[in-house]
This record gives sequence, C-alpha cells and structure tokens, in this order.
Amino acid sequence: MRSGRHLASPWNCSISRIVPHRAFEPALVKSDGYTQIQGNLMKLLSVVLSGGSGTRLWPVSRQAYPKPFMQIGGSTLLQQAIERGQACGTGELLVVTNRDHLFLSQDVVEQMAAPPKTSFLLEPKGRNTGPAIALAALHCEKHFSPDIVMLVLSADHLIPNVEAFVGS
Repeated sequence: MRSGRHLASPWNCSISRIVPHRAFEPALVKSDGYTQIQGNLMKLLSVVLSGGSGTRLWPVSRQAYPKPFMQIGGSTLLQQAIERGQACGTGELLVVTNRDHLFLSQDVVEQMAAPPKTSFLLEPKGRNTGPAIALAALHCEKHFSPDIVMLVLSADHLIPNVEAFVGS
C-alpha cells in the first residue's frame, strides 16, 4: 500500500491519508498528544480495542468478565493498554467496546489516577480486530480529523516492559 492512496470502503467514504508504519518515530512524539510524521505535526490518538467474548481463558475469563478486565500485576489489562498509549505520548483515548462491557470500561478509566480524555465507541456487532479498527478509523475521520494518527492497542495483551514497547 502506498502513502497517499485513497481507499474506498463499503461505507462510501475514504481514508485519504495512509502513513506507512515505518514513518512513525517514537522519538518525535510530543507530550501534548501530537507527533511529527514526515514533516507534519499530527494528532496521535490511542485506540484501545476492548471487545471479545471471554471464551479462550474460561473459566478465569468469562463472557460477562473477559480478559481486558482481569487484574494482572495490580491493574486490569485494559488499564495497562491505556497506560501504554499514554507512555507513547497520546493525549486522548478512544475505547472500542460493546454494549455489554461499556460500564466496566468506563469504571476502569474513571478509577485511573490520571485518566485521559476518553470517548467510547460501541461496536454494533463484534466481528474481530479488522472491522473494529475500520470502525475506529471511520469514527476518527468523522469526529476528529482525517489526518489523525491512530495508535491501535489491544486490551487483552500483557506487555510488562512498557519502556521497550515505547522504544520499538
């Protein structure tokens, strides 16, 4: 995929600016939620995917209480994903979740010592990672800016070395 190519979508809109993943340089991230990419100052947004049905780690993870809400190392996996985004310099957060987990997600954010400005996007129907990212991209294009850079993070990953994550 080449930078600058327009992508048509089944929702009759386009994503007009595709930035190659190698263009993101963590050393250029500003603490105010903006980053310098290819000479342009662009807003960086954490998009945390917090869906799932909680079936893979059953009985520890259940449909009503899936992996993102499990406490590991003193905090939930969802909170750890949010904090990874903050460590990368993002200023705002978009949590993609479903109706069943909205209140749990809101509770996690509210209980954080320094919660970011947060929006929640409800998936109409869970269809895995690709469609969730596409939904978030369409939402960002409409409600933020077509030039926003999304840092997509999964809320069910355990990444204990945040410094190494940010450096990569």
